[in-house]
Amino acid sequence: MTPIPSLVHSAEKASRILGGLPDPVFTYGLEIRSTPPAWDWSRIRSMEESVSDFTYSHTHEGGVHVMDFSLAASHSPALLEGAGSLLREDSPLAMLHLSRVRNGILVHIPSHVRSEAPILLPPLPLTFSHYLIVAEPHSSVSLILPESHPSHSSFVSTVVEVFAASHSKVSIVSQQTFPLSCVRSSFKRAHVSDHASVDWFWVEHGTAFSISEISSDLQGEESSTQNIGVVTGSDSQIFDLDQSVYHFYPSSKSRLLTRGVLDDSAKCVYRGLLKMTPNAPGSIGNQRADFLLLSPSSEADPVPALEIEGSEVRCSHAATVGRLDREKLFYLSSRGLSEEVARSLYIQGFLEHLLKQFPLHDSMEAVRSCLAQSLDLSSHVDSLGVPEEGFS
Repeated sequence: MTPIPSLVHSAEKASRILGGLPDPVFTYGLEIRSTPPAWDWSRIRSMEESVSDFTYSHTHEGGVHVMDFSLAASHSPALLEGAGSLLREDSPLAMLHLSRVRNGILVHIPSHVRSEAPILLPPLPLTFSHYLIVAEPHSSVSLILPESHPSHSSFVSTVVEVFAASHSKVSIVSQQTFPLSCVRSSFKRAHVSDHASVDWFWVEHGTAFSISEISSDLQGEESSTQNIGVVTGSDSQIFDLDQSVYHFYPSSKSRLLTRGVLDDSAKCVYRGLLKMTPNAPGSIGNQRADFLLLSPSSEADPVPALEIEGSEVRCSHAATVGRLDREKLFYLSSRGLSEEVARSLYIQGFLEHLLKQFPLHDSMEAVRSCLAQSLDLSSHVDSLGVPEEGFS
């Protein structure tokens, strides 16, 4: 495959930056850390992309174009100029990705195109997968991002970058189901212009160690973002989640909502940040993270934060970590339910509080079934098909 000039330039710059960065550190404060015993940065850093010559091209409803980077470089090279530009240069894993990526998928939504049907993006047979989404003014699209690797690599890296122009709307739903033998890093970034919105909906329950960062820059008046996700873990899985929103313009809005259920010796570190800059009066930001621990050995460390540099804004943040409520379980059991079914209902209701806010309702049953199976919930209860009321 002919090298893509914009990627070659980005890779050379990222390689130079990576050479001057320290090794990744997964310790936050004095006691909070997520580094797994099997973490081997020297091996990961030595990895190269083994596949780059795949091709893909499809035009969806209304003229939404989905194509691989090599094809995009031939037809619309200007659209690729943003690839990698939203990644932080102080992140070793992000710079490693940018120095290694050789191909990817471009999604281009032309101006005033409003795609009604959700678009399933193609899974990439790559160690370093890159998706670039460019939404032109007054466009809208709903995307389903596959996060289950077709190969059996011990490490995978995924980057999603979204550029949402004025009055555009982008919604992305993802379910991460990589095998438990895998270490995975993921960076999802959005640049959101005036009156535009980018909404992230995600489920995490695969990999041995998952490093996931989702960040949105609200770069226009009345821009908005939602970041709503569910994480479930068992065995010795570790999840390192970083969620952030930066408000740069007036009257921008954000919601960060996370719920997690952890069993066995699974662990999750959650770090959330809402930052209000001085130029964002009238902005609103809400953040909440709730975790349910099912065993004495499971652990959750939520660290929500607010940085407020201006005035006339409204912000809130909250975090809870708890265990199964024995009184509620007793109440369910008193209604004739077995202990197993009562426990399953309790857990399912806890997760349903956020799952019911996901779009694409027709495809959510498969997600609910996968979550129920991963948590070994009772087969006598419809998979997460219970009302949430009373279990929040």
